[in-house]
Amino acid sequence: LREWPIDHFAQVARFILKDPSRILVLVGTAQADYKAHRLMAILNDPKVFNCSGKTSLVQMLELFTSSTVMISNDCGLAHLAMLTPIPKLVLFGPESPNVFGPLGKNTHLFYSQWPCSPCLSVVSHRQSSCQDNQCLKVIAPKSVIEALQQYA
Repeated sequence: LREWPIDHFAQVARFILKDPSRILVLVGTAQADYKAHRLMAILNDPKVFNCSGKTSLVQMLELFTSSTVMISNDCGLAHLAMLTPIPKLVLFGPESPNVFGPLGKNTHLFYSQWPCSPCLSVVSHRQSSCQDNQCLKVIAPKSVIEALQQYA
């Protein structure tokens, strides 16, 4: 429920990769590796590198420090990135950025503010009857690209 559609990420990634000087590094836990491979297959670009499940905490912080921008679902990596100066573009849907948004400067939050959101909360024990996260799907790749242009 907390994941932006992979096709949306692919549209943003294609924009990033239009510039021949840019690379894309995919990070996450080992459990996110299959999604990274799916995105790599969609993009089919040698400038995309998969580091999912292959980085230590220190390496992740070093990567954030040396990168231009981070685009992320609402997850722990967005909070970890607040320890570095990296600009963060973070996508929220079934949880509220007002409660769970990462702190710090250079943070752009995307949130559709649907009436049913947040449907995941501590009150609901992070359980939801939602089967179709339209609250995330309606966040257009174009809006993320527009925000990205401020940083990259």
